[in-house]
Amino acid sequence: MYLSEADRHEGQALYLVILDRLRRDGATGASALRGMAGFGPGQRVRFGTVGVEQQPPVIIEWIDRSERIARILPQIAELLPDALITLEDIQVYRAILRGRGPLTEDMTIGDLMVPARTVLRSDSARVALAHIVAGQRTVPIVNDDGSLCGTITSQDLAWRADMHVPAAVLSLLSAEEATALLAKLDNLGIEQVMNREPRSVMRSAALTQALITMTEWGLGEVPVIERNGQVVGQIVDTALLELATRPRDNDEQVRDAEPTILGAGLCRLVCPMWPPTSRSP
Repeated sequence: MYLSEADRHEGQALYLVILDRLRRDGATGASALRGMAGFGPGQRVRFGTVGVEQQPPVIIEWIDRSERIARILPQIAELLPDALITLEDIQVYRAILRGRGPLTEDMTIGDLMVPARTVLRSDSARVALAHIVAGQRTVPIVNDDGSLCGTITSQDLAWRADMHVPAAVLSLLSAEEATALLAKLDNLGIEQVMNREPRSVMRSAALTQALITMTEWGLGEVPVIERNGQVVGQIVDTALLELATRPRDNDEQVRDAEPTILGAGLCRLVCPMWPPTSRSP
């Protein structure tokens, strides 16, 4: 990836955003290298010189297995819509890798997700929301096209419906007690209760991204979406815990790379709107 040191994405240095996205999505490794000078197709060089006012270029090189590049690259490309993307097959002479750990396998969220038991439309008629949330900690709310537009949890019922008893205990109450609590929801629709800024994770993302989202927002279930925003399932904390506690063999702290690395590749994205270095891709 050939960028300028001045490139920004939502106020942050673009090369740092790219590196962080690669790390979160499970890439093996990438480096950002600062160039001396350069220019690109979007800049004209006059009198055979490169303007000193130009920001130094930054080159990001990412070496990984071909199947992992194929999984992560489409998500990175979204940050660089005008980039020229090149891929190179390489031969690895030696590589020392850290121990995998329980959640650093070549598994994605899609491999561990489960179907959402209940998915509601935002314009659905009033339903027994408390009973639904009692059986499913996070209920996805979708638009007509199936894209995620909100979620409902017990916290949402407490904040927006003044229901301060956890929905999970409804089954322990008498019919009269449950009816009295649910009466608060009689005049509320789904759009009035749902969280309009739902937390979700991509189906193709690394498992660690689901763990980060759950920990940061205190969620036990998170909707899983495709790139177009459509809900395809949910990831639950119990599945992650089960995977983390599963016995593992040969989990050394430091290990040699697998002997078969024929599928390894080098990925560079050449961005014509930013000044690449004179180094050939």
